[in-house]
Amino acid sequence: MTHDTFWQLIDSTKRGCGPDRRAQVAKIAKALADVPLKDLGAFQRTVHQLMKQAYMFDLMVAAFVVNSYVSDDLFMEFRAWLILHGRKTFERVLADPDAVTRLIAKRDVRSIHCGNFPELGTRLWLDRGASVSQYVKLAGYARNPTVKQDWPESKEAFRERYPVLYKAFWNPQRIKAMHS
Repeated sequence: MTHDTFWQLIDSTKRGCGPDRRAQVAKIAKALADVPLKDLGAFQRTVHQLMKQAYMFDLMVAAFVVNSYVSDDLFMEFRAWLILHGRKTFERVLADPDAVTRLIAKRDVRSIHCGNFPELGTRLWLDRGASVSQYVKLAGYARNPTVKQDWPESKEAFRERYPVLYKAFWNPQRIKAMHS
């Protein structure tokens, strides 16, 4: 499976999806059900590569502002959710994290769900009873890069550094509730 084939699969399954992408992931799983193991490994390797590519501090900030908190798991799901929007949207948001404001309304933030997409290839591989060592050779490991984190110290600093995200998603009540 090439990168282009990967993106064609994502794009062909995204129609009609809102913030909750579980139905899309089910369509992807169905499409991958009978692909050769080498293609399933290549699919998961591409997921790993894209997740790593999206491991950027400004995107981490976007995930925080959108969700009013961030954790390793939430950031993983947020990046997967972005991949599920398709190649053009993914690349646009990586180039400009403010573009996430065009993907979801503040009222719908709690509906964001990636349907366990980061583990899909692994789950399908294991469901087939195939060799784990062969999987590792084909899919590799998901490794996040180290990024410098320079978090703003106050809400005013967030507003100044990230005005578009701040205006669209800042939710002081939710932040207080999440961090209490």
